[in-house]
Amino acid sequence: MTDQQPNPYLITPPPGLFPTRVADDVEESGTRKISPSRAPVAVRPPVGGGIPYVTPKSLEPQAPAPTPAPVVAAQWRLVLHDGSTLTVPSPLLLGRNPARPANLPGAYLLPLSDATKTVSKTHAVLEIDGQGIWVTDLDSTNGSQVALPNGGNAHAAPRQRTAVPAGSDLALGDYVIRVDFS
Repeated sequence: MTDQQPNPYLITPPPGLFPTRVADDVEESGTRKISPSRAPVAVRPPVGGGIPYVTPKSLEPQAPAPTPAPVVAAQWRLVLHDGSTLTVPSPLLLGRNPARPANLPGAYLLPLSDATKTVSKTHAVLEIDGQGIWVTDLDSTNGSQVALPNGGNAHAAPRQRTAVPAGSDLALGDYVIRVDFS
């Protein structure tokens, strides 16, 4: 090939695509100087090695919209004698050192620290269903009582489910637990 013939393997840019003179605001390194009157333009990084593009003002990130408060489902809670609060899982075995019986293999355990020793090893079980929360005394030595919010009392007979209304105090022997729904 001679210098007069164009190389068929090269693409020739159309005339005017590249400037023929060096601009006044280009440094020797080839970078363009930005004058203080020219504000920088937001540029997104290239995706997949492509050419970066300028982000129009309407597409720039805006302040995030406020997030709505999360909706929390009402839950049964126990307030223990030391003031600590526990969300009630179901079923929940209560006692000094509760053990899971064969008929409740997936039950949760809540050991209670009882200095008076009036709480049995596995004293009672709390269960939740669509109607509320229930206590069943598991043949404890000192029994279980429900002090109702209206001032009445309900004795939890051994092996019988007894309703525990919200705001009640559940007495396992001398150990008292507040039962709330919130």
